[in-house]
Order: sequence, then structure tokens, then C-alpha cells
Amino acid sequence: MDYGVLKPLFRGAPIWRDLIVRCWDDMHRISASLKDGTVTAVLLTSKLQALDNKNLIHRGLEEYGRMLSTIDMLTFISDKPHRRKVGRMLNKGEAVHSLARDVAYGQRGVLTDRDFASQLNRATCLSLLLNIIAVWNTRYMQAALDHLRTTGYPVLESDLEHLSPIISAHINLHGSHHLDLQAPKKRKGQLRPLRTTPTLF
Repeated sequence: MDYGVLKPLFRGAPIWRDLIVRCWDDMHRISASLKDGTVTAVLLTSKLQALDNKNLIHRGLEEYGRMLSTIDMLTFISDKPHRRKVGRMLNKGEAVHSLARDVAYGQRGVLTDRDFASQLNRATCLSLLLNIIAVWNTRYMQAALDHLRTTGYPVLESDLEHLSPIISAHINLHGSHHLDLQAPKKRKGQLRPLRTTPTLF
């Protein structure tokens, strides 16, 4: 069902509409305080939790949040391109988590350290490795695309949005690794030669 058909139904709900209208100026002040840094999100959340549920601003913010959630759900239901966009975003997020589990294969990505400093250190190292893999893949994917374009292979811009640097099938994540620190100097900043194969057609 199209959202435009359901839109008149929202106009017939004066209870939440009146609450939002009455609190609109206060909500704008809260938004301005968040933007200029006068109030942090943590402080705002704690203050809202301390308020009584019957508080006007508390109820107005709740109803405004419900309205946005409802609109988002209706958009998701009625708009197929929006559903595909959300699906791609979720897939990319899950790809990052999957790669993190593969990189930290010993504990499957679970932080087993007890103290916060050790957990932060391990999470920071894992994040660094994920960024290294993403940068490495991005550089070589761009080099591969440039090679395809120079050889006359048609590269469609619409296909590029489906590419992701969060892949690891070509990376050996297990066993011992030998790191040649002099290799970048020997190559003088140049990338390694691409693995090219003759075209099938």
C-alpha cells in the first residue's frame, strides 16, 4: 500500500499531534542544545529517564519518536528501492562483523578480557586490522578497475555500488606470517602486479 493513501489517517489522530505541537518549541531548544554541545546525548537521556512519564516534554518526544518510526516503517513497506538500500546497508554491516570474527578467529571476535583497558586495547587492534584490510582491498580494487578500463572492458558505474572492500577470501588469516618490512621500499611505493587472466569472450 502506498504511503500517500495512509497519510490522511495521521491527520485524524489529534492526541499525539497536539502533544507534538505543544512541545515543538521545547523540542527545538533541546535539539539546538545537542547541536551546540550544551547538552550531551547521555545527559539528555538520563534527564528524560528521570522525568515522570506524565511530563509533557517526555510524552511529546515519545510521540514524535513513534511518529518517525511509523513513517519509516510505512516507507520501508511501500518503497521497494528504499528496502533494497536498507538491505544493502545491513549486509555491509554484517560483512564487517563477519570479517571481525574471521580476523579474531581464536575467540570468534568475543572479548574475553576482564578489565576495560585490555578490552579497549584488543578492540582497537581489531579495528586497526579491519581498516588495514579495507584500505588494502580498496587500493587493489581501484587498480583492477583502472586496468579493466584501460583494456577496454566495459565498467558500469551502477555496478560499483555493489563492490565492498570488506572481503577476505584472498587473505590468509591463519598460520604464521612473514612480514617483509623492506618490501614497500623495494617496490618504491608501487603496487604489486595484478593477477591478470586472458578474457573468456
